[in-house]
Amino acid sequence: MPNDMHMEIADTIVVWGLMRATLAGVAAWGEVRLCRSLTVTCGRSVARWTLLWMGTLAGHVSAVPALLPSSTCMILWTYSTSYLLQSSQLSQPQLSQQSLRTSIALGLLATLATGWPFCALLFCGTGLFSLHQTYHTHIITTTTTPFIPNKKKQWMAVAHLLLWVVLCAAFLQGLVMAVDYHAYGRMVSPTWNIFKYNAQGGGDELYGVEPTSYYIKNLCLNANGVAVLGVGLFPLLLAWYRPSYASTMVVTVALPMYLWLAIVVPRPHKEERFLFPIYPMMCVTAAISLDLLLGTLSHTM
Repeated sequence: MPNDMHMEIADTIVVWGLMRATLAGVAAWGEVRLCRSLTVTCGRSVARWTLLWMGTLAGHVSAVPALLPSSTCMILWTYSTSYLLQSSQLSQPQLSQQSLRTSIALGLLATLATGWPFCALLFCGTGLFSLHQTYHTHIITTTTTPFIPNKKKQWMAVAHLLLWVVLCAAFLQGLVMAVDYHAYGRMVSPTWNIFKYNAQGGGDELYGVEPTSYYIKNLCLNANGVAVLGVGLFPLLLAWYRPSYASTMVVTVALPMYLWLAIVVPRPHKEERFLFPIYPMMCVTAAISLDLLLGTLSHTM
């Protein structure tokens, strides 16, 4: 092999390794941010279990450095949710709204810039939580009644948020299309093309079909007990114990996870990477389930 070709291959391997290491580092910081937010929302025990499983779960560890849209969406969801939970913990409305909008912007970035538009489903909880948080931010305080909702200001705040979302989405989409135009030499939208391709029946079956057991086996292999706790037992335990943070976790974490499974599992074409985006959610829900179980055991002993 010529020396110049050998050096080119070596450089490619180095770049590939650096890219994976960079992704792992960025993801690790996002996981730390998420767990810090979980500490305030759900307690230190839930945050610690979540961080432990994010660092040791085979599926999650292999997904983090992968150069795939599903991995990028997973990382962006982690950051987005950390800012989302943080927004409800800040006492100053201005800082809370700033954190909320950062969360939304990260969700829009994942949806519009990764070539995986259907990952918008992962951020449905972000949208619902943001609308609820914004609507209930504006209140009037009086000496006789501490909290009186100001309906006009509440709806105006929601309208401003929705307008900001539209403008942010338009800016990101324009930026993406400008990059695509530079690359392809014509106006094109890969986001729309891939959405259209996957939406039409039978398009992805070209690459093979698998039974539902494919994902069951995959979760048993890559998530094992965490999948049982996070997917199977979580709704039962949450309904039974009803912790104070139940509604927040259902909207921001559990809802997108179960909706994602409801979409990808029935599709004939199945791949391991389609489960990547829900691994962080699974770690959180499993941590909550285990914390509730351990809390019960500690009270009975």
